[in-house]
Parts: sequence; C-alpha cells; structure tokens
Amino acid sequence: MELEHLDRLATLYGVLTAYVDADRQARRVSVEGILAVLQALGAPIQKEQDAAEAIRWRRQQLMECPLEPVYVAWEGLANAVDLRVQAKRDQDQYAFTVHTEDGRQWSSHGQLRGIPTIRQKTVEGVSYTLKRLALPEWLTPGYHRIRLDLRGKTWESLIIAAPVKAFGHAANGRGAWGVFMPLHALHSQRSWGGGDFGDLESAVDWVADQGGAALQILPILAELREVDVPPAPYSPDSRLFWDECYLDVTAIPHLSQCQAAREMLADGHLQDELKALRAAPMVDYVKQTALKRHVVEALAKWYFNGADHSGLDSYRTREPLAESFAAFRAVGERLKANWERWPARLMRGEIHPSDYDADTFHYHLYSQWQLDEQLGRVAVKASARHVRLCLDLPLGVKQSGFDPWKESELFVPGMAMGAPPDPFFRGGQNWSLPPIHPQRLRAQGYRYFIACLRRHLRYAKILRLDHVMGLYRLFWVPEGMPAAQGVYVRYPSRELLAILTLESQRQQALIVGENLGTVPEYVNRSMRRHGIMSTYVVPFNITPGKSPPATPPAEDSVASLNTHDLPTFASFWRGVDIRNGLKMGLHDRRLAKRQCVQRRLTRRILLAWLRENGLLTLQDDDAPSVLKACMAMLGASAANLVMVNLEDTWGETRPQNMPGVGPALHANWQGKARYSLEEFSRMPEVLCLLATLDRWRKGVNRG
Repeated sequence: MELEHLDRLATLYGVLTAYVDADRQARRVSVEGILAVLQALGAPIQKEQDAAEAIRWRRQQLMECPLEPVYVAWEGLANAVDLRVQAKRDQDQYAFTVHTEDGRQWSSHGQLRGIPTIRQKTVEGVSYTLKRLALPEWLTPGYHRIRLDLRGKTWESLIIAAPVKAFGHAANGRGAWGVFMPLHALHSQRSWGGGDFGDLESAVDWVADQGGAALQILPILAELREVDVPPAPYSPDSRLFWDECYLDVTAIPHLSQCQAAREMLADGHLQDELKALRAAPMVDYVKQTALKRHVVEALAKWYFNGADHSGLDSYRTREPLAESFAAFRAVGERLKANWERWPARLMRGEIHPSDYDADTFHYHLYSQWQLDEQLGRVAVKASARHVRLCLDLPLGVKQSGFDPWKESELFVPGMAMGAPPDPFFRGGQNWSLPPIHPQRLRAQGYRYFIACLRRHLRYAKILRLDHVMGLYRLFWVPEGMPAAQGVYVRYPSRELLAILTLESQRQQALIVGENLGTVPEYVNRSMRRHGIMSTYVVPFNITPGKSPPATPPAEDSVASLNTHDLPTFASFWRGVDIRNGLKMGLHDRRLAKRQCVQRRLTRRILLAWLRENGLLTLQDDDAPSVLKACMAMLGASAANLVMVNLEDTWGETRPQNMPGVGPALHANWQGKARYSLEEFSRMPEVLCLLATLDRWRKGVNRG
C-alpha cells in the first residue's frame, strides 16, 4: 500500500516510477531515487510512510488556485481556459479579463454558474466544479495576460497563443544543403589560434559561393576562460551570453582610435605568441583568450573614458542582464571563487560597485557588446548571401555558472541531468548539470526559456536543440547515487512547444530537434505535429536484421553522416573509432569484436543500398568513393536539409569529441581543422564533393 501511495504521489509531481530502457525492457526506479527527486521538487515527504499524507497535501494545493499559471491557445483552434472553483461558490460573481500583448482587452463577467461545467471533483471532502470559459477567436499569436477577480481576490496567468507548427516545416522543399564545422576548429591565417567571428563571416561567403544554404557550428556560449579547465561547449556557464574567445579583436571599430591597443598589437612579443598559437595543432583557449583580453581591456578603458556611449547604451537596453553578467564575472575574478563560495549577500545577487573592480566590469560589459555586434554582422552577411546560420542550444549550464546564480530558484541543486543505461553507457550517464524545476519554470511564465531562445534566434535562422527529449522529460540523477538510479521527470511539453513555435515563426527560423538514441515514439509524433525537424544520421538508420535494413531520411529531417559526438566518416568506415575505443579503455576486446562484426554488417548493407540505387560500382568500396556516393544518396533524398561535416571532405579520422573520454586521453573540443580556411576552400577534393552534393540537391543528376 505504501508503494502504491508513493506511485500516486509521484504521478502528481510528474515523476515516472518506471520506464522502458534501451533494451526495451521495463525498468522500475528505486524507492530511494523517487524519494530524493520528490523532495527536490518540494514534496513534503521523507520516507515511504509519508506518501499518503503528502498526496492529500498535494491534491489540496493543486485545487487551491482557480487558474493554472499558464495556458496554451493554438492558432486556428477553439481555445478555452479551465477554472477550478468550489461547488458551493456557484452563485459568486466573477470578472475575467484578457490583456493582449498588443494592448487590446477582452472581458467576461457574471455569476460562475453561467460558465459551462465540464466536470465535478471531490478532493479531501471538498466538492469542486471544473468550468470551461471560451477564449475569443480573434486572439492573435503572442504572450497575453489573463486576470480573474473572484471573491475579493485576483489571480493572473499567462496565455501563450501560438501557431501549431514552427516556421518552415517542409517549406524549403528539396535543394537545401549546408556544412558543419566547430568555430574553434575553423581557423584561418589571421586567427589568434582558433576560429573567431571574423572567420565565421568568411566561411559564410565561401559556403554561399559553393551553393550552400546553411552553416552550422557548435555552441558558442560563455565559459569562464580565466579558469584553466577543459572546454565544454555543451556545459557552458550561461545560455544567455557569448564566449569572449570568439571575439575578432582586429574587427573592433574602436581599434583605429585607441593608440594603446594598436601599440599592443604591434608588440613583437604578442606577435610571437600569436605565431605559436597559430602553429599549434590544438586550440589553447586560456592563452588565446588572455591575449585577446589584454588588448580588449585597453579598448574598453579608452571607450569608457570617452563621452559617447550611445552604442553601448542601446546594447544595455536590448540586453538588460548584460550588466548583471559583467558584475557576476567581475566579482568572481576578485574573489577567485565560484558563486557558491561567495558571501551570502553576493550569493543572493546583492552586488554593489564596491564589490568588484570597475575595469574588470567594464571589460566584460564591453566584450559582450562587441561579441553581440560581431555576431550581428555575421547574421546580416548570412542573410544577404541566403545562408542560414545554424546555432546550437545546449540542454543546460554548469551549477557554478551565471544562469543558476541569477535564476537560483529555478535550478535544482543536488540533482544532475543525465541518461539511463544504454548499450554505449551501461552504467548510465551523469552530465553534472542541474535540471530546471518544471513547476517553477511555469510559475515565472517561462521567462528564462524565452530569453535563451530569443538570444539565439536573434542571429540564427536554424536553431538546433540538443537532447530535444528535454522538452518532454528529463532524467534526474540524485547527488550521491549512481546514474543508473536516476529518475525521469516530466516537463510541460505543450507549453514549451507553444513557445518554440511562436518564437520560431516570429523570427522565421527553423527548429531542429536532436532526437537520436532511445527516444519514445510519442516524442517523434509530437515533433512532426509541431513542425520540429528531426535529426537523421545514416549509421543510425542502418539496422541489420530489420526489414528494410536501411531507412532513407524523411522530408521533415536534417540529414547527415554523423554528428559532433560520432566518429568522422573515414574513421567509421575504416573502424578507427573501434580501435581507438579499445586503446582508451572504453570497451574490452570482447565488446570490440562484437562492434567489428556489427560494423561489417552495416558496411555491407550500406554498400548494397548505394549500389541498388546506382550510386556506387561493385568495384568501389573505399572511403572516398563511398563518401561521395553517400552524399549523392542524401542529396537526392527528401530531407529538408542535408549537412556535411567539412572534416569528412578530406578524410579526417581524428574526432572532435569522444564521449566518456577524459582530457588525459583525448583533447575534446580542442582540435583545429587539419587545414586552414584558406587551404580547404581551394582543395579539389573538398570542392568536388560539395559540387556533387549541390548537383544532387538541385536535381541536376535526377531522372
């Protein structure tokens, strides 16, 4: 009975007590895991025996407020707001008002009994009536406020009026293709080691010249570069601000007016260090950022001593959190500690100018402004050249980062997001990133989520959502427990999707969800229903033993041969990744042998598929020939967009990232491209492969 009560309580909080794992087996979650997650969500429970009383408390809590904090009104559908009121209050007078985003107003008033009843419910001996109040049909897409006056009290909620589908679902049709390259790897002869926004702008021009329609990079979000830690683009310190290591110092307009900065750039010692950074095969983020900062600090000091701050003032208005971010960074640098070890007042966000050095504050504010300006110029160039810039929004941020400090009530300490056991990670995964409290996110009207989206969609015409299943449910791992004992927590997907479709349509941007791995079918159905494009990767769609063994990409997909977490094509084809995994201890010889057998089957099926479609001869089975045939196959497919990893075009075998491998064994996210932008942009094999893809995408080789 206690276990049954615990299950009922978990349901009330959106906690799943069981799930189907990667082997399609039902897995029951441990009682300890359920209790830990329920406590983190605010349930009044310490042990199983408390569940019955906690259920009563939770049910009463849910019925206390007549309104939900958020409602969704889908465009073109009949929409309504459901109210919860005590049955004995049916004679009470109410006033209901909708205040639209554009300043209009609609109201309804009268006795509660005049609102249609849809259901009656008794909770802990109290009878409630659920009523449905129809919303006006003219409600346009946007964020609207509703107000209910009842019994001398006032309640307010948010209505998200949204289009059913995101922008551009199957609107591009066939013909679109693009390239992927991490920005840190996209170096040029003028880079300060790794790539920057100047290189990104040059790459836009080059992609457009080849006929491409998209350019995709990894997350470029802020990381605390003053701390010498391995780079982690999917574990940033903020999802609202950019990483200063990508600033193109030489493109800052004030450089021509600041003599001190020009003298620094001309200094022989700095030039020698730049030569060393350019010659190194890996990106040294710390040294690169430190060199840039040396010059940018001089520019910031010159700027703040000037009279005209109109440009920065416009940025401050547009990004009201920029000063908080600059203060956060400045305090952290003075105290040489992350915010969890700051004095209580500073932890609470009560920061005064005396708590930090003014020059440090000015540097961070100025550099974020310049990053914003430069990324804006890239976006303008991309639009002019008809290239969609594709940015990547990671799932979360570090607990020690800016966002959990600024939104401390939103992030759940003592919990980490992760993934349950699967064939690659038998012990499950702990990503060491704090999850967001789903109900607190609703209570704040999704302010933080909307801000993250808008920050990216200001520049991106394609936004990739890492681990899109996080819109529906997330795997929480309690602190001190193994990842395998994690628990799934549901998220208000309907409301999150409404925000996505609304922001996507407003910015005319495509939304792509990373739905690889063990993803429930209802997630894929929901993505299709709302125009969220799926991710198609060739090796994941070749499944020996199934009929058919190979599945082509659908028209609502972004198709590619790999992702940033997978081996390059040459490595995959030659089995280099399996040998590297064995060498680094990711698996033993027995597992490596099974992987080799599986890989041979995959290769055989792929070869047969390409030959059946006339894309490959019987004699050709080398990596370059198969790669070209795969590009033709994807090019001729129905996929909305085809992306090619630039490193595949010259047969790279070194991966950018090896999941599960520490920095001692592999320098994840630090490898420069083997060739500079100037070099690969003229390489015949690169140009030939992209020309092949372009012809197939545009139908030149069809029929």
